[in-house]
Amino acid sequence: MANRILIESEHPSFRPLERHLASVMRKVLQHLRKERCIVELTLLTDGTMRDYNRKFRKKDRPTTVLSFDAKKRFPRPDLGEGRYLGELFLAPRYIKSVCQDIDLLAVHGVLHLLGYTHGARHARITMERRERVLARALGKK
Repeated sequence: MANRILIESEHPSFRPLERHLASVMRKVLQHLRKERCIVELTLLTDGTMRDYNRKFRKKDRPTTVLSFDAKKRFPRPDLGEGRYLGELFLAPRYIKSVCQDIDLLAVHGVLHLLGYTHGARHARITMERRERVLARALGKK
């Protein structure tokens, strides 16, 4: 079974991004040798992203990416077979307004779903190193 990326767009203007981002995320998982994984991706407006950021991170501003990893072996029988990694939220308009690359933010989010963090210095170095490798694999750097 291949990796599955389940995507929803809050706004119709985001729909053209769906196929591309699903491909990016599949490539990332494949490069990391992750198989049979399921990720939910939702593309949000700035306002909804701000609401989520306020609710879940206590920061009253929009952000580029939010990720919510599934706890170990979190069951999602409604999604079929595979390892459910969690949910990823991207705000395409906000990402564009702050001149960031949505593909690289998708990489960043997937790494968070896989347990990578950037709080402590050594964890940040490890995650940034992995991001650079994946960016090159995607032809980004």
